[in-house]
Amino acid sequence: MKKLTEQDGGSLDMVNENLKALKTIFPEAFNEDGVNFDMLRQLLGDAVDEGEGKYGLNWHGKKRARQIALTPSLGP
Repeated sequence: MKKLTEQDGGSLDMVNENLKALKTIFPEAFNEDGVNFDMLRQLLGDAVDEGEGKYGLNWHGKKRARQIALTPSLGP
């Protein structure tokens, strides 16, 4: 199966592009199973946001909406 590119009318696979970028910057945060989030948190140090004390918008289906937005389109 041919990988779609912007020239084919489809969108880029942003998830894979983001994973490639993280692997380039933090190769030690990856293992055979994927991302080792504990190691990535250690590597990022104080830059990790634990989610306490901030405002935000949350709604039912937000996680699914983000997944759909990251799904590459097939184009015309």
